[in-house]
Amino acid sequence: MLEYEKYQELQGKSQRMQEDYERQLSEMEEKREQALQALTEYYEAKIQELTSKLEQVISSIPVICPTNYSQALLLCVMCSL
Repeated sequence: MLEYEKYQELQGKSQRMQEDYERQLSEMEEKREQALQALTEYYEAKIQELTSKLEQVISSIPVICPTNYSQALLLCVMCSL
């Protein structure tokens, strides 16, 4: 009977370890999702900020040729350096 009790004790310990592992894994997945969401929001805000700055610079320079946007953009980049 002693062997059976040891077996039961080990089974209980194994079960608790498994539950703890699954809980930790779930918490890590949740934290990962939160971190990804925070990074996404940060970089979306950064893109919006830089887009606004670029639009301000573009609007502040004289138009070289309305059909040549790439040339105007190049000038804009060069002026901001």
